[in-house]
This record gives sequence, C-alpha cells and structure tokens, in this order.
Amino acid sequence: MVYQCVGCDSHTFQPLGVVNTRSPDDATHVKIALPHVPAVSEHCVHCQHRHTVGGPVWSAPIHNVDFVAKMLELVSSNEGKARFGTARRMEGMLSLILEELPDIPLYLGIDKLCTKVHTQMIPHQNFV
Repeated sequence: MVYQCVGCDSHTFQPLGVVNTRSPDDATHVKIALPHVPAVSEHCVHCQHRHTVGGPVWSAPIHNVDFVAKMLELVSSNEGKARFGTARRMEGMLSLILEELPDIPLYLGIDKLCTKVHTQMIPHQNFV
C-alpha cells in the first residue's frame, strides 16, 4: 500500500507481505508473513499533515534491464534486413524503459513540483 501526505505529497510504502528465510542463501525455508507495524503515523513526519492511502501498488522494478537492452540492440541493428514495421516505435518504447529509474515506482508531476517550490510551471522539455 502507499501512503501519500496531503501537505507535501511525500510517499511511504507498506508491503502487503514480507518474505522471511532462515538465511540469505536458503531458498528452501521461505515464510510469507504480514507486516507487523504501520508504515506511517497519523501525521506526516515532514509537515504534520494527514495521509491518504492508496493501492495496492507494485513497488518493485518491473523490467529486466539486461533483456530490454538486448531487445533495443536487436531492433536497432536490424537496419539492412527486413526491418520491423514498427521499429521506430519499438526503439522509442525500449529507450524510454531504459531511462526509467528502477527503484522509484511513483513520480511527482512537474506541476506539483513547481507548486511546492512556488514557481511558475515550466515546459517539460526545459525540465528534462
């Protein structure tokens, strides 16, 4: 689950389950359990506003970066051969996937970010 502060928009995640093993190398004795404590208190630690709850959300990486890089190489190197009809779109999507941050599941929109720092909205391309 994800908790979002209504004041500063910070996010806190609480897993729906935790995986316990006897040792880091022991995959035979795996136990799945519920988390024991709430992920957040009633008020945000940063700004003291309340939280809203959302989810469930997937908070782990969703792409195999090595596989995506190999796919991009395959699609890009197919210049002289019978090229895929959608190769340019495939290259764009695969490149976009490689640019994603693997450990950041959510984002803060530019409009929200500009609001937080009390500035005018800037064009996306300028921000990038």
